[in-house]
Amino acid sequence: MSKKYKRALIVIVLCALFVIILLDFPTGKNEAYVKQWYQKTIVFPDSMTFYHWGKEPVDYDFSDAQYKVLVLLDSVSCISCQLRLDDWQRFIADIDSLTETKFSFVFVMKPVSKHELYTTLRIENFEIPVCVDDRKIRQINDIPNDGSHVFLLNHSNEIICIGNPIVHRTIRDLYLEILKKKQ
Repeated sequence: MSKKYKRALIVIVLCALFVIILLDFPTGKNEAYVKQWYQKTIVFPDSMTFYHWGKEPVDYDFSDAQYKVLVLLDSVSCISCQLRLDDWQRFIADIDSLTETKFSFVFVMKPVSKHELYTTLRIENFEIPVCVDDRKIRQINDIPNDGSHVFLLNHSNEIICIGNPIVHRTIRDLYLEILKKKQ
C-alpha cells in the first residue's frame, strides 16, 4: 500500500471518527479517547479460552486474519440487550458478502450471569465463539474495566478504527469502506 493511500485513509478515518465523536459525546472526552487508542497495538493474552454458545470450549484461531473486530463487553447491563446478536449477525453477513477479506470477530466478555450468556447465545444461534475473559486482555492493554470497547484491528493487531458498528451507522459504513479498499 502506498504512503499516499495510507495517508488518505488515515485522514478519512480521523475525520469520520471526529464527526461521530461530536455527535455522540462531549468533545473533549471522545477526542482524547480516539487519540489514546488509534494506532495502538492490542496484545492478546497467550491463552484465551473460547466457547461455542458460551459453554462448549472450542479452538478459535484468529491470529492469521487480515482484520479483526475486537468486541469487549462489560458486565453492567443484561447480556441480550448489550450483545444485539441479530445486528452483529447482519453486520457479519454484510462483511462476508461485500468483501473477500479474511476477517475474524473476537468477542470478549465477563458476564454477570454465565447462564444468561449461554441461554442468549444458544437461543440466537450465535455461531462465533466467545471468550469469557477474566479481564486478562483489559489488564495487558490497560483498557478500563468499565464500559464496552470495539476496535477494528489490522493483521498486526493495530487499531485502525474505533467504535461500535452496531450502534453507529457511520462507524459501520467506515468499517465496510476500509475493508473494501483493502481488497
